Amino acid sequence: MKVKWRPILTVAVLILVAVETAFFAREIWLRYWSKRGVTAETRGYRIARKLGCFTCHGPGAVRGMKAPVGEVPAWDGGNWFMYTPKDEHIRNWIVYGNQYGPGKEKPEIRAQRKKTNPSKLYMPAFGDLLNSQELSDLIAFYKAVAWYRQPDDPVVEKGREIAGKKGCFHCHGPEGRLNMPNPGSFKGYIPAWYGPDFRELVKNETELREWILNGVSERFRKNPAANVFLTRQKIRMPAYRGQLTEAELDAIVAYIQWMNRTPDE
Repeated sequence: MKVKWRPILTVAVLILVAVETAFFAREIWLRYWSKRGVTAETRGYRIARKLGCFTCHGPGAVRGMKAPVGEVPAWDGGNWFMYTPKDEHIRNWIVYGNQYGPGKEKPEIRAQRKKTNPSKLYMPAFGDLLNSQELSDLIAFYKAVAWYRQPDDPVVEKGREIAGKKGCFHCHGPEGRLNMPNPGSFKGYIPAWYGPDFRELVKNETELREWILNGVSERFRKNPAANVFLTRQKIRMPAYRGQLTEAELDAIVAYIQWMNRTPDE
């Protein structure tokens, strides 16, 4: 019996085309939804990496370069209070390479810089490399790393402290504002504690408490499609039930709610 190869080859080609179309459609879909959910701080992180900020300020900008090359401050550790006490100072450092703007650096400060920095390792000016959106995103990332926003509520401050001790910021980034990579997850990253992803995952305070205590909300636990991604993602949300007192849980919830009232200004 003679095999008719043409119909078989035709079907094989059609299957291959269908598979490739589905693959590319999935990639386009993931890129669209990932871009939609990424926070300003995450975009700012990518810009900082592209510009070489971590070359001098250290990985993640939390480990500044040391002598003899020249002292470069990290962005965290309270250094913002000395170098960027006002929002305009952050912008000036990035755009002009100094705190005061073009040609406005005080002579005594310039002289002190030359004295303490004989290697002439000065902050470069990046203004010509950034558009307004990129600058805004980079500032947002700096503020997160610097812990620039200071809550005036002691409960909120306590919640931030507890979240730090429990390791929350290792996965959710400084202040809980970054999208850290997570292979196998729905969008390829861990959601931040604010933004469109957070609003989709956490509809109300009850769900927020469920995520913290159980590692998943009841709504997502009962959703078969959601469970596919929750099961296959490499980094999974731990359950903190039994690890937090009621007061500690209340404080973390208060901190996350405060964060959503001060998103990225």
